[in-house]
Amino acid sequence: MTVMTVGWGLQCPPCERIHCSPREASQLTCPGGVTTGICGCCPTCAKVVGERCGGDFNYLGKCDKDLYCQIQNPQKYTDRQPEGQCVTVPFHIQDSPRPAPKCRPMCSPKFCRQHPRAVCSAIKVAEVSRSCQSPCQHTSCQACRFESEPKCKACQKDDFRCLKRYGKCVKRQYCTKRKYPCKPQYSVDVTRDRGSSEAG
Repeated sequence: MTVMTVGWGLQCPPCERIHCSPREASQLTCPGGVTTGICGCCPTCAKVVGERCGGDFNYLGKCDKDLYCQIQNPQKYTDRQPEGQCVTVPFHIQDSPRPAPKCRPMCSPKFCRQHPRAVCSAIKVAEVSRSCQSPCQHTSCQACRFESEPKCKACQKDDFRCLKRYGKCVKRQYCTKRKYPCKPQYSVDVTRDRGSSEAG
């Protein structure tokens, strides 16, 4: 059995621990509206028509209301989130419900071994969902790892002594007398498994 865990490439602390610019949103002189930065905490100007947007974790910025980030040359962005340019939403779809987000392939050991630098969707395997990661919970394969369960001898049904030994066996795999709380002594990166390249 394999357990998939995700170590995020972008770690956002709680908003109360982020030091934003002393300027408040009302003091920003924006050509458009106001949105938030990468971590969704600090106010920043929304991008207007013609400005660059998107990229990994939306580092280039988010588009203003009634605009969307039109991807430029999508074939270029197989290993990272695409960049684009803010354009006006066509009038005939402005009042239509937004389509469901198009997620990247699911994060899995097989996918990340084949595409170690790709962006994948951790929506089913993320330990903690992050609001700044969009509904798809996009992350990089380099931020993923998987851990194998320890190989301990199987027990017969209702075998108390064996179950006790099994518990000790599991504990030895994850705990030491010097380290507390118990932490895994080993973790195998998705793409580092048996000769594959490093996944971070």
